[in-house]
Amino acid sequence: MRWTTNISSARLKSSLIVYHKAMEIQARQGHAYSWRGEKVIALATGQRVEVRTIDDQWWGRKFTADALDLEPLPMVYFHNEVPA
Repeated sequence: MRWTTNISSARLKSSLIVYHKAMEIQARQGHAYSWRGEKVIALATGQRVEVRTIDDQWWGRKFTADALDLEPLPMVYFHNEVPA
């Protein structure tokens, strides 16, 4: 039995590139991020990491987040720039 698809090779290649780029994205331990409008800090490095919310001077709740959902924030250690 021969399998056929309706996906063009260009579309497949494009999807694979996006997938591989997504696999390279990692949150970095100690870095500040925005998650759904909340400021969080990564507690580990990886693609799926535990983060903790930051409320002014207090630590908030701890939960697991996907690195793709985290948006890097400027950090004082990096002269108020987003780390590369």
